[in-house]
Amino acid sequence: MRSRVTVGLDGFLVEEMASPGVEMIAGALVDDDLGPFVLTGTGGIHAEVLGDATLWPAPLSLDDALALVDGLRGATLLAGARGAPPADREAFSRCLVALGDFVVAHEAEIREIDLNPVIVGRTGEGVCVVDAAIILR
Repeated sequence: MRSRVTVGLDGFLVEEMASPGVEMIAGALVDDDLGPFVLTGTGGIHAEVLGDATLWPAPLSLDDALALVDGLRGATLLAGARGAPPADREAFSRCLVALGDFVVAHEAEIREIDLNPVIVGRTGEGVCVVDAAIILR
């Protein structure tokens, strides 16, 4: 079993390097008129370049999240493009469900959440959020 070491240094955080995988984006926002939404799409450096993202009202079910993920152009990357192993799309979808539940529970305090990239490992390996930002109201 690998040990995990986290060290905080006066404004710096040093963590273990994330394992390779497919970079996706997950997020949430609370619209003053329409309420909370979950965002997902192809992430990392491709988030702005490809514009492959979608919004869905929160909360969402696992079936909703799977359908959102499967509807992305980046879904082919999760399926194992060019001989790569399939990624853990179910774990990523569960991440979206949890994000939706969180933003609904805290919609009075939160304006936006941005998780980018979310590294989606091989099937069964789960996900790793590499960078996160929360903008409060």
